[in-house]
Amino acid sequence: ASFATGETGFRRESGVPYESLKDLPPYRSEFACGCCLMVSRHVVESVGYFDERYFAFYDEAEWCARMAKKGFQSYVVPEAHMFHKVGGSTPGVVMTYLMSRNRLLWMKENLAIRSRIKAWPSILKESVWHLLNHLGLISKAKMYSTRRSSRAYLLGIRDYFRGAFGKWDEPTGKKLNALSDGRRPSTDQP
Repeated sequence: ASFATGETGFRRESGVPYESLKDLPPYRSEFACGCCLMVSRHVVESVGYFDERYFAFYDEAEWCARMAKKGFQSYVVPEAHMFHKVGGSTPGVVMTYLMSRNRLLWMKENLAIRSRIKAWPSILKESVWHLLNHLGLISKAKMYSTRRSSRAYLLGIRDYFRGAFGKWDEPTGKKLNALSDGRRPSTDQP
């Protein structure tokens, strides 16, 4: 896992088949996935709880960054097994909303200014793409980038700049519910 990318792409980047990961020894990681964390009480007492501004997504990366600043390390134990149904309790549009909002918050608080500046052209390009997709100006959008997903992405960006963190407010919740249900949300701008 990497703070620079915010991704846990070891298997994809290394080309190691998933089945052979269990044969690897434990290895150090910049952050651990929040779906399965095992920590001592001492670490929790030293670092504190997850930052509620994140609500979900990037919360574990932020916590692991604080943990590292206190001198603790994260490890992945490949032979450990757990089952996690990705998106099992979070509709895709809610996940998109939280990921777009929280990524910017995490970057602001954990990356050096130089790294943030380097990331902005990519973020701006992605944001323009989602705006054009939301407006229906991009045909053949990939499955994960439906117009509903693009609307959720833009709502997340808007809320980052509004400083609206934690669980979303009621108007945003209504928009996210409408997007999750496939209904057309109100026509006011994101």
